[in-house]
Amino acid sequence: MQAAFHSILGLALCCLGEIALAMNIQRCESPSGHTTFTSQGCPLGHTLVSEHHVMREPSYANEPLALLPLAEHFTARAFYEADGPLVVIGEQDDGCGNRLNRSERRQAIIQKQARPGMTLADIESALGRPDTITERNGEKQYAYKKRNGTTRVNFDIAECVKGRR
Repeated sequence: MQAAFHSILGLALCCLGEIALAMNIQRCESPSGHTTFTSQGCPLGHTLVSEHHVMREPSYANEPLALLPLAEHFTARAFYEADGPLVVIGEQDDGCGNRLNRSERRQAIIQKQARPGMTLADIESALGRPDTITERNGEKQYAYKKRNGTTRVNFDIAECVKGRR
């Protein structure tokens, strides 16, 4: 039983040896001259030298082991630079439909205004902690008592200031 296991294991290792004889190694050189060998890609700004190494069979044990580099020199930056205009694939989402841009949001906070599209955190930053908080069906209402009356701010389920869309 154990002899059969060892023979199957030996056969599997012989088959794997054929696969592992050749491999691609990339040499990445930084602008400061630091060299890194990897099978992954190079970081931006590094010069990539792709080398294909072929190792000889163990039957050539009397001869020196030869590594045969087949190299192509190019800069990794070339992959990341496009000829056309920059295309934005994603954008920041504030959770309230991006109804206000950064400058509009900042101006509303400075002027202590509650505008549709602001988040609960924005309102607390602008107006402070509310005097009363009312919750009904997952929606909140903040009430701020002032000298000239009460200001109420209504939030939807996503904790965004309600308003016309």
